[in-house]
Amino acid sequence: MPDLDETDGEISVNQDMHLEQQPDNTFLITEKIIIFTVLGKQYGFPSGIIAEIVRFDTVFPLPLLPLYLPGVVSRYSIPYALFDIGVLFNNIQSPRNKILFFKEEFERIAILIDDVTDIADISIKDFISADIEDINCKPDFSTATSFKWNNEVVLLLDARSILNHVTKDINIKKDFY
Repeated sequence: MPDLDETDGEISVNQDMHLEQQPDNTFLITEKIIIFTVLGKQYGFPSGIIAEIVRFDTVFPLPLLPLYLPGVVSRYSIPYALFDIGVLFNNIQSPRNKILFFKEEFERIAILIDDVTDIADISIKDFISADIEDINCKPDFSTATSFKWNNEVVLLLDARSILNHVTKDINIKKDFY
């Protein structure tokens, strides 16, 4: 869910949010979201954590990683861990069409995506709790946030939650070996 602080009647929003004045002199708070598809399902990330999206390039496999971590990819000669959320969510390998890179300040991670659908300003009042049946993914991600876009439910992914899940999973597997 987007960060929003309200203190003493004043509203402050993070850098990825925008205040839009409405005709009735009220303000609408929106956040710019990158909407993309993986295995035909729409997902989104706040645009502020995205560095760039490029066509798929070479992946350098690493041993003993889960299937949803096919290896590392290079962005300007810097290695990024590549996640396949198709495998992570649905146990189905994603086509290797494009790679979405996160900003380095966030983490050096990237994910496989089919394509970018849109870049949209979504009102924070339109964010709702995602229903596990709507998002069709593992129960670990059932408390995520979603919104309706072009008559479809778009799951707003929390990159930090995905990273935490993967970190725990890798540590469990590391202890096993």
